[in-house]
Amino acid sequence: MNEMKKAPDPWQDMVEITLPRRPSSEQNFQFVAVNDRRFQVPCTGAPVAVPRPVYEALCNAQTLRDYAAMRKEELSRG
Repeated sequence: MNEMKKAPDPWQDMVEITLPRRPSSEQNFQFVAVNDRRFQVPCTGAPVAVPRPVYEALCNAQTLRDYAAMRKEELSRG
């Protein structure tokens, strides 16, 4: 018989990420929302397991912050 294979659920695929520790004057977690699912990922400097979509959102956010900082520096030079 022709059976359809189920695609793996990305929310079940856990990935480790380490967010740097923040100063005590700031929140010690990073808020992330993906497709109406909300997470608070601790910023402890220790590895934490998160679902793959959360991991990807955090990585994309860091990439965009790095790009924005680079562009800001380029533009300030003239």
